[in-house]
Amino acid sequence: MFEKVEIPVLGIVENMSTYICSNCGHEEHIFGEGGGKGMSAEYGVEHLGIFRLMAYRVRW
Repeated sequence: MFEKVEIPVLGIVENMSTYICSNCGHEEHIFGEGGGKGMSAEYGVEHLGIFRLMAYRVRW
């Protein structure tokens, strides 16, 4: 999509790639592992990191 409109991509950031259990701290990969790094390699851009989904941050 970004290539089509000629917008340079500086890097890839994975959003909500893992879930951290608020009780035990276990990290679970929600959508599998390595997707962001694989996409970064495919497009030749840097993998900038991940944002984890943490229960204590989404409580109302």
